[in-house]
Amino acid sequence: LEEGAAEYLRTVSPDDADAMRRSARALFEHGDPKRAYEVNLDVFERFGEQLLGHDRAESLYRLGELSRRVGELDLAITRLQEAAEIDPASALPVEALSKVYGEKGNWEEVIRIKTRRLDAVEGEARSELLVEIGDIEASKLNDRTRAAKSFVAALEDRPDDRKLLMKLMQLYSEEKDWAKLIEIVLRFAEFSDDAKLKAKYIHTAANLAHRQLGDLEAALTYYNQALALDPATPKALADAIDLRREQADWAGVATLLVQQLESIPPTETARLVEAFDQLGDVYHKHLGDADQAIEALESAQELDPDNRERTDRLAEMYAADPGRYFDKAVTAQRAILTRNPHKAEGYKLLRKLYTESKRADSAWCLCQALYVLNLAEPDEERFFKRMRAEGPAAAQDRLSDEDWILRIRHHEADPLVTAVFTLIEPTIIATRSQGLAELGYDPRYAVDLSLHPYAMSQTLHYAAGVLGMSPPPTFQNPNDGGGMSFLHGQPPSLVLGHAALSADAPPQAMAFLAARQLAYYRPGFYIRHLVPTGTGLKAWLFAAIKLIAPQFPVSSDIEGQVKENVESLSRAFQGPQREQLASFVSKLLQGGGSLDLKKWVAAVDLTADRAGFLLANDLEVATELIKASEDPALPSRDRLKELVLFSVGESYF
Repeated sequence: LEEGAAEYLRTVSPDDADAMRRSARALFEHGDPKRAYEVNLDVFERFGEQLLGHDRAESLYRLGELSRRVGELDLAITRLQEAAEIDPASALPVEALSKVYGEKGNWEEVIRIKTRRLDAVEGEARSELLVEIGDIEASKLNDRTRAAKSFVAALEDRPDDRKLLMKLMQLYSEEKDWAKLIEIVLRFAEFSDDAKLKAKYIHTAANLAHRQLGDLEAALTYYNQALALDPATPKALADAIDLRREQADWAGVATLLVQQLESIPPTETARLVEAFDQLGDVYHKHLGDADQAIEALESAQELDPDNRERTDRLAEMYAADPGRYFDKAVTAQRAILTRNPHKAEGYKLLRKLYTESKRADSAWCLCQALYVLNLAEPDEERFFKRMRAEGPAAAQDRLSDEDWILRIRHHEADPLVTAVFTLIEPTIIATRSQGLAELGYDPRYAVDLSLHPYAMSQTLHYAAGVLGMSPPPTFQNPNDGGGMSFLHGQPPSLVLGHAALSADAPPQAMAFLAARQLAYYRPGFYIRHLVPTGTGLKAWLFAAIKLIAPQFPVSSDIEGQVKENVESLSRAFQGPQREQLASFVSKLLQGGGSLDLKKWVAAVDLTADRAGFLLANDLEVATELIKASEDPALPSRDRLKELVLFSVGESYF
């Protein structure tokens, strides 16, 4: 019956007990609680004596439940208890009593009532009741131990209930009952058919055994199981590695690190580097396998070449076994030396490497550098002085273009920039230089250096031959008080002034000066002096680029110069020559070269220093001349540093 029908029934049959009980039941289920309470109380008071057994228990249950709904909690308890006693098989009075005691905050009584009910139910109903009891014990009484027992009891009937397992997992975690938590986690693993998910659960169990229980054997077993299911799981690998480190199982650590390396994607460079570094460390420090350690660290170095600490470490390992790693030891020490050119240790270690490898010439070069730097030990100084040459280098062959490129030219003299300047150099000379006659020099009076009776002339002749080049036209000018100077004519020439003609310098000093001067007449290098300013050089380089790539941007401060230079180049470059220029410019613009002309100029000067030193055959003489010179383009300390490094380099040897 609906509420309206129930009220109507009360009106038409007020003395019919069955009708009144039906009306009371309908209002209990659908009516307003207060009105339902009034009606049910009235019916019970009028007809209650007629009710027996189940019917009486049902009426008392409804009246007790309605008492609860209207806030009469004590009355509700009395009536519900009587209903439960009359019909102990009914769950309704017990559930209602639980609600009453819950509203009164008497959770122990709620649990007592539900526990008493356990004997009357079984199966799903019993497990559900146990879960309710456990929830109350956990959330209301904060008694995790009792709650866990209730959940475990429920688990007997519902062993695959994931929600119940999650409740237990949370409780054991809060209680820090790690052993039981591991059991639950492994139960989850058993349920999963997904290998990765199963591995995740077992990995969790391994971590708990490892970090919470300190049970390393169990943890290791679980880690192995997890990795067998999912060999590439990063966290499990890392944790297993940590565990084997604790056990000092270094062979096991190495095996797992190799496994980790195989699982890391090639794009994750940082992780690869870290793993290679760790592997190298294990092989070197703990397994005593230098070869494997070097291989691992070299792999890391390929991915992370700027790591100085690893560079130094590899250098140390190479040096420890020069018989096997001589070339690598030298290369590594040279990199360190370049970074720290003023530290004695680098030179001394290189000298030791060459001495032990019976490379006497190279060892002597190191002793020479140590002597010049005032870092030589007495035995190193004696060896240097005993083998020191008395004169310039005795030529065995002429330098080829390949020798210049691979052995003499400084690495910062960008080959593409040099190639462009080599092509446009004739145009620049034609534009900026006068004929020799206009400069006051008659080509007919150029001296024959091979016959000219002056030491500097003879030295220039010898130096040109060794350097593999024809000497420029050379003129004697006693009225010029200087030494050697550029004559920016057509063709580029050289003037020997009074100081050069009357020079009474040691042969090695003259060899240095002569070779250094001649180096600037190499293709592409001459314009370093013909166009002495950075702005001027840039205007010519940009003009060459703009001739090929008209859209190339040029700043306003050199726009006029570039335009004039483009016009000059346009007239000079046609056909195959222009195609060759286009090839170099294209490579330059594609990033194959640098447009840092300040660096290029410095590199040309350093190349000239190298040529001078090569002919002089004496580092001390070369360094003293550099110290005495005035070169605003490059400080003497930088020139000295670079020359000393060159003097101990493989390209010089």
